[in-house]
Formats: sequence, structure tokens, C-alpha cells
Amino acid sequence: MTMTFRKLYWAVEILNGNQGCHLQGVYTSTHDLCDIGFKAVPEGTRIRLSLVKLDSANAALGTWTFEEIDQMGTDLQAFVETKEFTAPEVQDVISAFRQTATTTAA
Repeated sequence: MTMTFRKLYWAVEILNGNQGCHLQGVYTSTHDLCDIGFKAVPEGTRIRLSLVKLDSANAALGTWTFEEIDQMGTDLQAFVETKEFTAPEVQDVISAFRQTATTTAA
């Protein structure tokens, strides 16, 4: 089996209001993000999800909070077109993020 080297990573941050944020985890696949990352978010917390490029000092390629979930599909379409993600993977991330945000948003 050939392993794909990921150039993009998902970062999940816990938002602490006026105290800023802290990194909850970094995930190399949509599967791990949905099955491990979102499930590790403590109940009652707000999160921010970012898509970042490996070994880059540039800003995140995309950043979303609960309020921006509806924009994610459009934002990630370019990554579907370049085959970095499949359309079902994007939908899985959006669904899992929506579920997490709904159950954890205070």
C-alpha cells in the first residue's frame, strides 16, 4: 500500500474567551480529525478549526469557528478540485464540526 504524504494539516484550537486559545491537536487526515480530534474537544468549549500548510510560516489556508461552518464547503472546494480532499471528506468534516460545535458551544 502506498502512503500519501500530507502537505496540509488540520489544527483544532480551544478558544478561551479573553484568555486566548490553545492548541488541542493537529491531524493529518480528515478521518483522524473527525474520529479523534473533534471527539477530544471538552464539552462546553468553543473551537476554531484551521487548515495549515506543512513547514510554512504563512497564515492558515482557512480558519473556521462555529459561526463560519456554512462557508466551509465553498472555502474547501478549491482543495477538492486539486484532489487534496474528496467531496465526501469535506462533507464529513463539516458534519463532524457542526456536531461538535453544537454540543460544545457554550
